[in-house]
Amino acid sequence: MGTAAPPASNTFGPAIRALLALVLLVVLSPTPRPAHGQTGDPTLVVGGDAEYPPFQFIDEHGRATGFDVELIRLLARDQRMQVRFELGGWDASLKRLERGELDVVPMFASSPREDRFLFTRPYLLRYHAVFGTIGTPAVGSLEELAGSVVAVQKASLAWEALRAMGRTGPRLLELASESTALAAVARGEAEYALVPTSIGYQTVAKEGLDGVIALSPPLLERQYVLAVSRQRPELVGQLNDGLDRLRVSGEQDRLYVAWIGNLGRQHAPAGAWPMVAGVAAILALYLALLLWRRRAGQAIAGGGPAARGQAQAPGSGATQLAVLPGQPALLEQLALRAGKWTPGTPGFALAKIRLLGLDMVQNLAGEATSRDLEAIVAARLASTHGRSDVAYLGPGRFAVVLPGVGDAEQAGMATEQLRTLLSQRISLRDLPIDLRTRIGIAVFPHDGADAPSLMRAARLALEAAERLGVRRLAYNVTLEPDPRNLTLLAELRESLAAGQLGYALQPKLDLRTRRWLGAELLVRWNHPRHGPLPPAAFVPLAEQAEAIGEMTLYLIRAGLATMRQWSGHGQALSLAVNVSANDLADGALVDAVIGAAARPGPQLILEVTETDMMRDPERVAAAIPRLRAHGIRISVDDFGTGHSSLTNLRRLGPDELKIDQSFVANVVGSQSDQAIVRATISLAHDLGASVTAEGIEDQATLDWLAAAGCDAAQGFCIARPMPPEAFARLLQDASAPATS
Repeated sequence: MGTAAPPASNTFGPAIRALLALVLLVVLSPTPRPAHGQTGDPTLVVGGDAEYPPFQFIDEHGRATGFDVELIRLLARDQRMQVRFELGGWDASLKRLERGELDVVPMFASSPREDRFLFTRPYLLRYHAVFGTIGTPAVGSLEELAGSVVAVQKASLAWEALRAMGRTGPRLLELASESTALAAVARGEAEYALVPTSIGYQTVAKEGLDGVIALSPPLLERQYVLAVSRQRPELVGQLNDGLDRLRVSGEQDRLYVAWIGNLGRQHAPAGAWPMVAGVAAILALYLALLLWRRRAGQAIAGGGPAARGQAQAPGSGATQLAVLPGQPALLEQLALRAGKWTPGTPGFALAKIRLLGLDMVQNLAGEATSRDLEAIVAARLASTHGRSDVAYLGPGRFAVVLPGVGDAEQAGMATEQLRTLLSQRISLRDLPIDLRTRIGIAVFPHDGADAPSLMRAARLALEAAERLGVRRLAYNVTLEPDPRNLTLLAELRESLAAGQLGYALQPKLDLRTRRWLGAELLVRWNHPRHGPLPPAAFVPLAEQAEAIGEMTLYLIRAGLATMRQWSGHGQALSLAVNVSANDLADGALVDAVIGAAARPGPQLILEVTETDMMRDPERVAAAIPRLRAHGIRISVDDFGTGHSSLTNLRRLGPDELKIDQSFVANVVGSQSDQAIVRATISLAHDLGASVTAEGIEDQATLDWLAAAGCDAAQGFCIARPMPPEAFARLLQDASAPATS
């Protein structure tokens, strides 16, 4: 609403304003419809929580809005109904719905509520998290809240769940809203608050509740539905039909993107819809798949037959991949071709392929959709090269035999043709998907004179392509392992024993407060003969020789000891250290890490790469509760480059996701990267995790990330890795760098 101009006089001012208001009312208001119970289109009376952004709330103009509200407006239009919103207190809304004064209220489904109301089919799957202040012990389940004071919204799902625990549960501080529950934690009136994850993060950011963080993995996974008054049973079928049409049309997905895909803003701006429509094809891969997964039988117990049938249908991705040759059959075919080859005739090549775009699909949509994508890739390869020349080597990995390729030039042309073939857009369930690849190729007999050696050469080429970040790479002798590495490994052990291994610290910035959060420790080795060596020259050696745990513990102890000397700066700092999944699977090493972090000082964050974490999720998941119980946080590094699933991430419950720099580097100019980053931020917040972006190299990228709701960042634009003493001087400065 605009503000009226100052009145011309005290006499005519009120009359002019009243006339203007009447004109605006006539011109701008929709044609009035009869109320419920009168003739004409019926009115749908909707209740809910007036303080529940971004789902339902009253905006600054006194108008009901939010994801739920706008979804119901579309449903009402679909059913030719007039809609009236009467948002207020949550407890009062439930009572009014039960008395029949309201027709519909969006809410979490639960058994007690099912006894009182009718439910539509679920349209979201949502979670809760336990929030508390920094330094408060983390919890892994509701049972661990026993004896604590927990703030909850009265009559909420969290309130129901904790009350059901009876005497074994916590003491409840019952408040009117989830925002007041979080504020009570910030004031010290409660130890914890149990609230929906997205609501928690939005409230912390909006209200500036410094020091309030998520202290648990996602809890209370529940379906989100429209609850209907038992006096209006006919509405259930009508609303279900409308929800189905909104899903098919994509309207629900676009609402999700506008309201929940970017939790950093209060509400969708007036000009949001043209922008959303313009990038909908790209966003569909990430956000629409997330919603699809939530609606499908994988995520929602008791899903419809269509959802279940889709996952179990004959000819599914898993079935189609099973008919392709595997590695044993591939070796036999290579040996057969090698045996038939005669000198002077063209040989053949072996290309190994890794799909890079598969990981994000699996993150958001689950393994079944990932396998369907692989099946499409397999069919595309088989149709071009023949099924007998295509092999499936495992998740995201294929091999193709290329007859008639006899030298490096022909190998280069063949791999480029493969890359072009695989880069063509894939359509899966009407969703456009663009895959990136890495390809390594080796030529028989030049690069390998038999099947095993040719396989090895192609593997080395692929590994080098992945390591160097190039699209394709042909084998050459420089890719062979260096025997001098054995000497280097021995010297590394000597440096560890002598305490000569060094490290740098790269500062980490809070994008909301623009204060230093802490730093990531980066190992450095100034070799006595070779000079400074990059980590890539010795860290893989330590992993192969099982010396990585020794090096990790050394760095944790050294970094914590140094940062404890700066405790007088008055800043609560964190120290992030990279660890491997093997480290976390080593019980003795986990005990040693806990011991190193026991003394007061900076909060320790252990960063595990996504690929490494998913390699052995069971053993990693077993270690995480022990580490969390001692105040140690877990971060998933290089997120978006591995093959994790939402199920694994939910079980591991990381405290932080770090978006890989490959998605950040071009985010300002790339709509697809923007979609990926926004989807990752939304996913992380739904899982109760914070988000850090890596590799920030310019101010425009930093500003975009802050506006998108990213929590923290690091990169050369903020600060380069520096010696510990330089980081100490940085902390002494009055403020963070000029990055506003």
